[in-house]
Amino acid sequence: MGNQWVSEFAFTNLPRRLSDFHEMCKYQQQSPKSHFTKKAIVSLAAEDGRITLSGEKLIITEKGRKNEALLTSPDEIKHVLKDCFGIIISI
Repeated sequence: MGNQWVSEFAFTNLPRRLSDFHEMCKYQQQSPKSHFTKKAIVSLAAEDGRITLSGEKLIITEKGRKNEALLTSPDEIKHVLKDCFGIIISI
């Protein structure tokens, strides 16, 4: 793929029923090919950007600048979940 664009989403103005989305929701939640079943993903919009925890990678985007840090322990992940997202878990 390299630098090629890949279409992942398509949108139309056609009215839809909630049930029309059932199969794709099931795919996103259960398929081994889904981005969402490969690793934990938490993302939160911030005033000047976004905070994302993707697997063990913390990504903080502010004013278009992206900073990434690799978390090396379950305790670090637990700390980031609590402090950045307000999520308290026991791992």
